[in-house]
Amino acid sequence: IAQYMATVARNGLRLKAVPTAKAVPQPAAKAHQ
Repeated sequence: IAQYMATVARNGLRLKAVPTAKAVPQPAAKAHQ
């Protein structure tokens, strides 16, 4: 979960205009783990 939150935070900072939920799809997060 910590890695997921870190990824969401990074994507959120990189893409401020795009919501973190859309920036990191759940399927991608599961595949990343």
